[in-house]
Amino acid sequence: MDKSKTVKAVFVQDTIINGKVTDETNDHPIESVTVNVRSGNDVHEGKILETITTDANGKYTINNLSAGNYTLQLSAPGYNTRYYNVIATTGQTIETKSELLPVINDDSIRSILTWNDSVSDLDTHLVTPKQVEVKYSNEDDGESAKLNQDVTDGNGPETITIYNQQPGSYLYSIYNYSGSPEIKTSNAGIKVYRGNTLINTFNISDAEGTGRYWNVFSIDGDTITSINSIADSNKYSLTTEVEGQGTVNENSYVQSNEYTIGSTVTLTAAPDTGWHFDHWEDASGEQIGTDSTLSLTMDSDKTVKAVFLED
Repeated sequence: MDKSKTVKAVFVQDTIINGKVTDETNDHPIESVTVNVRSGNDVHEGKILETITTDANGKYTINNLSAGNYTLQLSAPGYNTRYYNVIATTGQTIETKSELLPVINDDSIRSILTWNDSVSDLDTHLVTPKQVEVKYSNEDDGESAKLNQDVTDGNGPETITIYNQQPGSYLYSIYNYSGSPEIKTSNAGIKVYRGNTLINTFNISDAEGTGRYWNVFSIDGDTITSINSIADSNKYSLTTEVEGQGTVNENSYVQSNEYTIGSTVTLTAAPDTGWHFDHWEDASGEQIGTDSTLSLTMDSDKTVKAVFLED
């Protein structure tokens, strides 16, 4: 009798990718995203192995991928195309989430805030050169900036856009609306785009100080200046005093004595009849200028005195 033979059957299970595509600025799912699959890492051209389209929930599934490296190309009308690398391992089901960024004007500046679950509500604040504060209770200044997305239950993203940049300095800061725990526990991060190009990133782990405000950066023209400090406010106070007879005029849109961090204030000393301006003094009494016009950068609380002498 012939010897029986035992045959071992080996079944190779391919990789499945379950993906979801959302809008980076508001986390909403994107329907009808075209997903092209190419073999290899960072492969942006050449043979497409498979094409899939996302459903109404932004979801897609790729079946029967053999083990190896792949590049997923994601594109949709009104969004920037992005590429993601994936590693397929035999028998693995991969759950992945990807984001696309809406196309905006090349001159626009968009900032996107995200954070973890430890703090439920962080608020994005942007103060314009005219000292108008764009935030959840004033979402558009009607001239240059708009809060696109406000999130009150954790994580973000919160997005704000300078759509018509004006001359002067803008201040970008984050407020811990929840109050506790400390804002630094949020591990908040910010991406800054000019047009469709990422130009800067900030993370609260690099910031020093305590308080409810994370004052992140200022932007004036093409220049971004990092502040990256935590404090009780995003403003400093300016007190003006007069010795002799005259007045001090402030070239500012502010109706109070508080100015956002990093903003520039111009003071002009105007003597009364029979008097003339002599000099400026700081809080210590030190002379800081003799010109009747004085420009100050608000990097701390300040007290300035205009000294007038009789003719």
